[in-house]
Amino acid sequence: MGWADDSVRLPELMAIKGRSDGKRITYDEILVQTGVAKTAMTKLAKERAATVGMSVMNRLCDYFDCQPGP
Repeated sequence: MGWADDSVRLPELMAIKGRSDGKRITYDEILVQTGVAKTAMTKLAKERAATVGMSVMNRLCDYFDCQPGP
């Protein structure tokens, strides 16, 4: 599981993790677990983020157990 091509798959990753964990994953839960701001996640989910900082990327990849890349 990962971030394919240049698109951001945050909603897809949330759904996959939710099925795996047996619960609905929310931005608030990701915020608590990763410290990534809700506004940053919203921008990513709507593919409006021009850039993603390495710190944010690393924390989200750790949370979703994935890697960035093609």
